[in-house]
Amino acid sequence: MDPVPKDNVIRCRSHINRLGIVGPVCVLLGRHNINISNMQVGKVDGGSESLRILAVDDVVPADIMKDVGENDGIISAKFV
Repeated sequence: MDPVPKDNVIRCRSHINRLGIVGPVCVLLGRHNINISNMQVGKVDGGSESLRILAVDDVVPADIMKDVGENDGIISAKFV
């Protein structure tokens, strides 16, 4: 993965690396007019769990982050 951006970053851990995990979070952010300026996805320790880093243009409110974390397949989602 490339270096992680310093500002306005969402970090998501998925419990499995499979189809259909990335898209719903991107759509959710788009519906709230939150632009994703950069995204990186990779397996954690070569296993079945993934880590996703999304750089966004704006601060993501807590209620939207709650919705991000409630998406299918997401173990945790944190705005840092």
